[in-house]
Amino acid sequence: MNAPSSYFEWKAILERFATGDDSTISLMHNGVMIMDAGSAPGYLNIVNQAYVKRKQLWIDKLNSFTSNPRLKSSSDYSVVINQSKVGLRCLMQYCRLSAFSTDIQEMLIQDLNMYVNEVRKSLKDNITRSKVPEMNALLIIFENLDTTKVDIGEFSNVASTTTPPFNGKRRIIH
Repeated sequence: MNAPSSYFEWKAILERFATGDDSTISLMHNGVMIMDAGSAPGYLNIVNQAYVKRKQLWIDKLNSFTSNPRLKSSSDYSVVINQSKVGLRCLMQYCRLSAFSTDIQEMLIQDLNMYVNEVRKSLKDNITRSKVPEMNALLIIFENLDTTKVDIGEFSNVASTTTPPFNGKRRIIH
């Protein structure tokens, strides 16, 4: 598939991204979004819809991982940590796509910052209640996270988050 340049190409690729297809990040990064007065509201709508769906997908996966009763060892928690980092990295990269105008980038980054702060607060509350030491590692990731900084070189090295959910077996994640 080629980098998107028309509204319909953007709509198709954004729908794939919203459902968890990380391979679309590099295509979107190389895409061109030409907006005029007539197309700007449509572009903004599909960009925002994809962002909201992908953000919900990320938090749903994070919640399913952290609420899994089979999480007992530090290696189990490392799977959760790696999966959450990959999903969040994709959201951060999405917010910084070069095809987006600076206004769209700033709007998405501001929303992601607020959202990550909410997740951070929720994790702190849950960790205090659960007293599970391995969850501290997950919290540290969110404490040290700066959503305004993302390495553009990472666009070509995005791992897929479409892997099956944690099944209790040990997996090595690169």
